[in-house]
Amino acid sequence: MILDQELREIIRKVRSTKDDYEDYSLKETIFNEFLPIIRSISKELKTYDFYEEDIFQEASIELLKAIDEFDLESDITFHDYVTSNIKKRVREVIEDQKEVLRISKYISNTLNKIIDIENRLYKSLKRKPKISDVIDKLDMEKDEYNEMKDYAITSLELDNIYKNDKYLISDLVALKSDTNEESNDESNDEMIELLELSFKTLSEKEKDIITKHFGLYGKEKMEIEDLALEYGISYEKMRQIITHIVRKIKKEIAD
Repeated sequence: MILDQELREIIRKVRSTKDDYEDYSLKETIFNEFLPIIRSISKELKTYDFYEEDIFQEASIELLKAIDEFDLESDITFHDYVTSNIKKRVREVIEDQKEVLRISKYISNTLNKIIDIENRLYKSLKRKPKISDVIDKLDMEKDEYNEMKDYAITSLELDNIYKNDKYLISDLVALKSDTNEESNDESNDEMIELLELSFKTLSEKEKDIITKHFGLYGKEKMEIEDLALEYGISYEKMRQIITHIVRKIKKEIAD
């Protein structure tokens, strides 16, 4: 275990060095020191909806922030500072995720009720039901009804964005789906390099999902429902994860 004073000296060097290799080497030393702690926290705080590798990623980011932000004159040790900040950040992310899931579940259930009532009213009234007909049956305010409908439209738009992104990313990953085939096209080589770099920003779970979904490295392509079943989550949750991953890849390539 590295003593606190020694850690402070390493942090001072990180902040003052202009050499990229030295910066990497010093940060690697700190990271290796905290690796057992990060792993322990990841195992301790993992939940059904938040995987261990996701927590590991958040914890690693928090450690890098601590190197930049820790007050070197503070009475608290760097170990205590980092451990406390990592646990606080991970708990915040988990709570945010739970809240998103609660809201998503409520909206999904409400939309299903609206659709069910609209279908029943259409059959009984022999016409398209008015908003007043539907909200009376649901005991719902008009504003809430409109909000739910807006959400449904937004979801469809997101689906279209995902489909467009999917084809774009499919074109890109096709360049590397056959790793044994050499290309003389410099633009293809550059795109492959960009894609490789973007993959480094993904967690192990994200890499696994996107690799299987697009059939990279000779793997058979898997549909969303099959991936959802493998990971033990809903279709919608898996769709959201894939959309998020695709956007991360696109952002890295664009930057």
